[in-house]
Amino acid sequence: MDISAKTRKISLVAGLMMLMLGVTNPANATTAPLIFSDCGSGVSCASFLSNVVGTFNDSYTFNITSTSGFGAAALNIDLTTFANIANFNLGLWQGPTNLANGTIFSFASLPSGSYLLNLTGTTGSLGGFYAGVAMLAPVPEASAWLMMLVGVSLVGLALHRKTNREDLIAA
Repeated sequence: MDISAKTRKISLVAGLMMLMLGVTNPANATTAPLIFSDCGSGVSCASFLSNVVGTFNDSYTFNITSTSGFGAAALNIDLTTFANIANFNLGLWQGPTNLANGTIFSFASLPSGSYLLNLTGTTGSLGGFYAGVAMLAPVPEASAWLMMLVGVSLVGLALHRKTNREDLIAA
């Protein structure tokens, strides 16, 4: 089972538990940080879920920072687990710029900066829930790729020269 299938199952179970326990979002508008943790293979994961009643407007914030030569990150958002929500929308924002809308989207390389996930929708009097996961993976900067390419080229050149030297000695 891949990471996304596991996280979808965890999100679904957590959402159903919240719905059964009657945990709701009484203010109908929240802002909370997305807290990423290691989920294996250099990927960081964060989950977000909530029970909602009526019209809601929830926001989750996160930052991508430039560390260890990685100035960007690949981002996958999967919010396919939701129930009893009409006009449901998930938007990804960087400042005033709307980068994407939908329930599933991916970016190969988001630059360092502050981001906001904004979820909106309407439920009936019984409420509804949503559960999703965000995954970040570091993307090397161009200078890091260049240094790796130069390093591999030098190793290849050294092996080539060693092979030529051995051929001359054998002849």
